[in-house]
Amino acid sequence: MQKYKVTLFKLLYASSSNNRALGLKRFLYDLHLANPGLHVVNISIRLCKVLNVPGQKLIDIMNVGEFRRQAVALAEMIRLVVIKADDHKRKMWRFGRIFDSTFMAELQTKACSKLVYILAYALKSEQPHGNENILDIVQLQNFSPDMKHKLSAAAQKVIKSLRSNV
Repeated sequence: MQKYKVTLFKLLYASSSNNRALGLKRFLYDLHLANPGLHVVNISIRLCKVLNVPGQKLIDIMNVGEFRRQAVALAEMIRLVVIKADDHKRKMWRFGRIFDSTFMAELQTKACSKLVYILAYALKSEQPHGNENILDIVQLQNFSPDMKHKLSAAAQKVIKSLRSNV
């Protein structure tokens, strides 16, 4: 298994340094291997784009109570995306979970399923087209109808907070 991981790491790293056939590489493996089990990352990025707000605003809203650890981890994830000093980290952070199961453990869907539901519901509310099945993530299926109602209400509050100028 270790040889497989080393080989895959070399392949991913080498392909990240070459922009030729970028679309094909993205289709073949980037979409499938990047951020496995980290739904909150992709959903957060998409929600911020739809509402045209900076990611830091969403992190500030999340940085309360039971989601504080996720807010800190998401801020670190964003730092990895924009880092200039270490090209290696900037290229490979998306595949970190493949090589280290503890990488960004706080952002794994199983560790923050309530947050994933809130953000997914908010995204689906704001942009239904293309997000019809976003709430079909396996870890979100076990919530009771009452819990889904509470999380949906929280999602509406998140949308309202993101839209406010405060």
